[in-house]
Amino acid sequence: MTYTSAIKAMFSAEQWRAAFQTFSDIQRWGPKPDLLCCSEILRGVLQITAAGDWHDRDLWRRAMDVLGYMEEETIQPYVLTLNLALEICKDCRALPPVFQIYEVIAPRVRPDPSTFEHLASTCVMAPGQYWWRAIRYMEEAPAQGIHPQQMTVAIAKSIKACVDASSWGA
Repeated sequence: MTYTSAIKAMFSAEQWRAAFQTFSDIQRWGPKPDLLCCSEILRGVLQITAAGDWHDRDLWRRAMDVLGYMEEETIQPYVLTLNLALEICKDCRALPPVFQIYEVIAPRVRPDPSTFEHLASTCVMAPGQYWWRAIRYMEEAPAQGIHPQQMTVAIAKSIKACVDASSWGA
């Protein structure tokens, strides 16, 4: 059994503290976690936040820690890694980190429609504050090779963010 499989099993058994401890142990003692292991940690954190079985909104910091580790170890993220981290922060209502993660990781991966949907959803969560980001991201999507037909949900959420901003007098 690999460490990645063990971590996945721990999250499935709702033993997420043990999964975090295992991840921490293998960071220190080896073998070094790889992209698959890091992605599994993020998937597990998302599972916790999506189920609402957590009492600590700081779980988004775990996602940031994993991304920081990946950066230190020069582990190249891919779009799923980016989307998992964005969704975790969004679920924990940690809005500024969503934008920080995107700004750091997006230049190294090719965002997909889900990436822009997470960004637009985040803009809607703070009425009147991030409408300008919603517009910027929608302008950026075609440059990433994403056709507007793939972006219907993200476009709708971006429009909502702008409408909400006008209601708030932004």
